[in-house]
Amino acid sequence: MSMTTTGPADGGATPERPPDSRLPALLVALAAVTAAATLPLLPHWLSPLGWLLMQPVLAGATLGLNGRQAIPDNGGLRATLPPFLGLFLLHTALLLMLAALPLQQLLQDGGLGWALLLGAALTAAWLLLWPRWPLLLLPWLADDHGRVVADAGWSGLRLRARRLAGAASTLSGSRSAELPYSGLLPAAVMLVLLALGPLLWLFSVRPLPWFGGALLAAVCYQRLFARLCGVRRAAPAAARPTPTPVPVTQPVTAEADATSALYDALRQARPDDALACIEQGADLLAIPGPDQTDQRTLLMLSTLLSDLRPMRQLIARGVPVDAVHGGLTALLVATRDSYQGRVEAVMTLLANGADPRDADSEGNTPLHHAARSSDPGVAALLLDGGADVDASNGSGLTPLGMACSCSNWRLARFLLENAASASPDGCHPPLLAAASGDDDPTGVRLLLRHKAGVNATGRFGRTALHAAALSGNADVAAMLIEAGADLDARDERGIAALHEAARAGADPVIEQLAAAGADAMVLDEAGCNALNIACRSRRATVATLRALLRMGVDPEHVGSDGRTPLEQVLATGRWALVATLDPSYQLPASVMLDDDEADALLPLPDRLLRLLRERRFDDAGAAIDRESLPSEQAFTLGMALATGEHGLAGLRWLQRHGLIDEAWRDIGGSTFAFALLGQGHAAAGALQALLAQNLSVSGAGGLARYLHATLQAEHSSRAAEALALLLVDHGADVHGRHGDQEPVLIQSLRQGWLRLLERLLLMGVDPEQRDRTGNTALQLACCIGLEPAVRLLIRHGASPEARSADGQTAQGVALASGRRELSRWLSWSRWRPARRSLQPADLCAAAAVGDRDAVERLLDLGLPLNAVDAQGCSALLRAAGSGRLDVVDLLLARGADPALPALTGATALSAAVSMGHAAVVSTLIDGGARIDQALPGGVTPLMVAAALGHADLVDRLLSAGADIGRSDDAGNAALLAAAQYVAAHGRSSDGADLLQRLLNAGADVDAINRSGQSVLLLLLGARLDAGTRVDEDAVLAALERLLGFGVDLSVQDRRGYGPLHLAALHGLSRVVTRLLSAGARPALRDTLGRSAHDIAVMRGFVDIAQLFEPRAQPALARYLRPDGSQGD
Repeated sequence: MSMTTTGPADGGATPERPPDSRLPALLVALAAVTAAATLPLLPHWLSPLGWLLMQPVLAGATLGLNGRQAIPDNGGLRATLPPFLGLFLLHTALLLMLAALPLQQLLQDGGLGWALLLGAALTAAWLLLWPRWPLLLLPWLADDHGRVVADAGWSGLRLRARRLAGAASTLSGSRSAELPYSGLLPAAVMLVLLALGPLLWLFSVRPLPWFGGALLAAVCYQRLFARLCGVRRAAPAAARPTPTPVPVTQPVTAEADATSALYDALRQARPDDALACIEQGADLLAIPGPDQTDQRTLLMLSTLLSDLRPMRQLIARGVPVDAVHGGLTALLVATRDSYQGRVEAVMTLLANGADPRDADSEGNTPLHHAARSSDPGVAALLLDGGADVDASNGSGLTPLGMACSCSNWRLARFLLENAASASPDGCHPPLLAAASGDDDPTGVRLLLRHKAGVNATGRFGRTALHAAALSGNADVAAMLIEAGADLDARDERGIAALHEAARAGADPVIEQLAAAGADAMVLDEAGCNALNIACRSRRATVATLRALLRMGVDPEHVGSDGRTPLEQVLATGRWALVATLDPSYQLPASVMLDDDEADALLPLPDRLLRLLRERRFDDAGAAIDRESLPSEQAFTLGMALATGEHGLAGLRWLQRHGLIDEAWRDIGGSTFAFALLGQGHAAAGALQALLAQNLSVSGAGGLARYLHATLQAEHSSRAAEALALLLVDHGADVHGRHGDQEPVLIQSLRQGWLRLLERLLLMGVDPEQRDRTGNTALQLACCIGLEPAVRLLIRHGASPEARSADGQTAQGVALASGRRELSRWLSWSRWRPARRSLQPADLCAAAAVGDRDAVERLLDLGLPLNAVDAQGCSALLRAAGSGRLDVVDLLLARGADPALPALTGATALSAAVSMGHAAVVSTLIDGGARIDQALPGGVTPLMVAAALGHADLVDRLLSAGADIGRSDDAGNAALLAAAQYVAAHGRSSDGADLLQRLLNAGADVDAINRSGQSVLLLLLGARLDAGTRVDEDAVLAALERLLGFGVDLSVQDRRGYGPLHLAALHGLSRVVTRLLSAGARPALRDTLGRSAHDIAVMRGFVDIAQLFEPRAQPALARYLRPDGSQGD
């Protein structure tokens, strides 16, 4: 029976909402308020628990007062209360866990820190529980239709919580738009209201005002909470369209609603909603109605989702995977409707029994559809599942042919590697499919490599070359011709590849067929040649006819319609083709050819020149595609563009498309680049443009051509020089010359291009090049008066002594020309430059010989001031060591570094000290030399001066601040070095004076080196071999100085030698006497137990030995006996 009801747009029925229950809600609210008012009278530990348990009751009551059904039936309570109570207890436990410890400590201590921690804990609990607040109201809420899902359990809780938070209905198929923390600001206001009760308690001494305040705050909180829930639920409902009466012929059930929602969810890719609809009992075997445009079933739609859970649920609930609807299965849809490939979906279907050999209404198997996919994984799964790799569809295409038809070479290669046939029997050859698509020879090459027949025929007897010619695929045609395709093969209608190329207007293919030797006179079944066919085709152009005419196709042949090609184009009024076939034909006066037709009638070079000057590059490209441009014509065209106006862009276009043959030469033997160089600066723009595209300018005499042309045209601007430098950067020859032209160095001098001159010299161009009259480059520079050029030439090895044809040197030419200022660079006296480029070491050599003028000139020529020679010695070091004070002054004035060491570590100061050049030492110190800069081993200049006995230099260094106490790596200070010098070389006065100066400066008289040798021991020859001659007078004089400063006489070295040991060792008797008188201990023994006496005896110095042990006179008593006899 038919009836009319109000329902959703999908036709589902909407039950009536149950009657309002405001009176029961009011009674519950009054009871809850009364109970809440009595809570403060309970014990303090029970009041908080009562408030927590009272919250859901108050919430339900206020929702009921708001017009919501807040008291469900018994079935709804049984279904929702158990999970609700569990969640409520979990929420309460979380709150207590976070707040228990801070609250307990706050009650005990009352500290501010615990109060802050309690506030932080409550805030954290609030934020954690906020996204789940709707769950607290679920037992009291019905759905939008007034129904309680009694059997929903936890699932119902989740769905209804989403609905309460603002999500749309699952049954209506809309998406959820819930935000986790939406409504947080209003909730904060409610929390403030809830806190009013405790605040009233704080400022009141009686409990009664707190009772009222607490009740008022709780009611306000629950009222606003319920109001917020009502607004959040009302907003989605307002957004839904108003239901309209829909006539139905049978009662609408919830199952029908769920099925319709399931279809919508799958079509809109909402897997979560789809799963919910499946759980609600949707009919999983339902098929779309006949009026539906999309006839895909539920399982077919689920295979296209990225989330496969709905598909797995459908299969698990018994939906057959091989069910056919509309000629399709789920596996066919999964492979057909996804370009990226649904690998997981296909795998799931195959694992559950889907047949990969099923075909659709057009004969396509899943493997045919997978051949168009970008992922070979789907094809691999199908092959593993038993798919036929060579199955053909209704058009005779195998999966390999399908992949080739859409230029999917990745899948084609995969199928070939998995035993797909490149020439399947009874099927359309894949090679024809590959030749008919894009002009990409990759697939053709791949198939030919797998033994595909190059002359295999498909339907109507057509070959791959037929297909490539008709599609205008020039690269594919070239590949097939190279592989041996039959050029004159005809199909069932007698059509050859040349006919198809003429019909398609494929000029490049015609050129290739002509070059390969195709028959130009071939006729089709109707007796037409290629020109007859081209003149009937709207795609043929002037270039097509010209290509056929050049090939030798007969223009007078009468076709099947009894007309020649000329008569055919006359009949159609294609006047450009008429003029091409018969240039002498008088066109009607009313005929006005457009620009394209007029261009087509011009010869190709003239046409390209016009197109390129007008920047019609697309048209030029089309012209080049139709006709080939010979190298000689490209040469002429390029020169016309290079030297004319508005031609640079066209020239760049020619170069970019490879139309300029850089190896082709004109009648004079010049390449295109050399022809441009011969134009000089007039072709500057063209040269710069082509050099930017890597035009090669290599070849003998290239730069000389350009320089000669600029000299002839008197172009000497900086821009012309910059272009010459650019040519050099791009590899132009700088050494050769063209014909009888002058060398590049001479020409650059005549132009006055100093930057180019320097670049040429740096590249190794001979500085002795001569001009036509025999003058060298240096003589020419002197004649012109270019002093910078003279300096450059001298710097790079030009010889001032070279003579011209008349015997003059460069200096003679300069004087004869009145250029006396140039003589400074041409006259070298003491040091002469070698006949090569000047090297940094030349400055050191000039400084070593003391040639101040040469050093100054070399510096002015640009040699580095701190240059070093092979030994690492700088010019300043060489001059200082040689005592060349004037050179030292010059170098220091120019800023030479006095601290620069040689490879040996020597510095200019140490070299001057070593050689005893006092004036140079003073100059270096005044020039900023580091006084204590150490040599290897830690030796300072002061130690060197002391070791060499230069007392005056010691004074100068000490006055300049030298460190008197510094020692070298062996522990020797300046005083020890001076003592060693006195022992080995000193004279009585000089040595003693040197020690006196050091001692006066504060040197430690008892200093000891790391060998245990003191100043006194070194003075007495501790480092000298036994028997070495020692000046005893000098040692005595120096010893007196040391004794005057209280030197320690008991010191011993590592051998145990003391002062007396050393004096005895060297036979210094007077020194021994002085030491003994000064208190030296003769009883000291060395490490071998020997005393100084023993050393003297060992060395044979008996007189010195007696100094240690003098023999006493025997007493007379020992010679007398009591009996008067004489004793022994």
